[in-house]
Amino acid sequence: MNGQPVWLASVSMRDSEGRIIPTGRWSSRQREKAERLIERLLAPVGDQSREVAFRMNVTLCRHRGLTDHEEANLPSAFHAFRANDTAGASIELLWAEGVTGEAIQPCEHPSREPIAGTDDPDLWLPVPCEACGPCRARERARCAT
Repeated sequence: MNGQPVWLASVSMRDSEGRIIPTGRWSSRQREKAERLIERLLAPVGDQSREVAFRMNVTLCRHRGLTDHEEANLPSAFHAFRANDTAGASIELLWAEGVTGEAIQPCEHPSREPIAGTDDPDLWLPVPCEACGPCRARERARCAT
């Protein structure tokens, strides 16, 4: 979110045998349950007017911007640390509130890195191309912080 700190909530689901269920195969009931859980987890924190909901292959996620008060109370060491990695790239932007721009969009041409330990064709990590508009926008935002 333009280099500002966020709260992150994410939910994954497993089948009765303990295997990850890819988000692309969740039923509407599973998706609604995950969205309700995320809302409940984030209810007491952050600025609800700045949120981004997105899907990865393993998790349904939401970023919520910190409030001014929350950010002001972060230790100075937090601000001195330069982020150098993320938990992975999204594959689908579901919705955004109060946040705009290409940086929130998924990579337009990701390559697929299989997730170790699974042969499920729907479980892969998107490797950003670093050349499309959204990838360049994320790099600009990262360098600006």
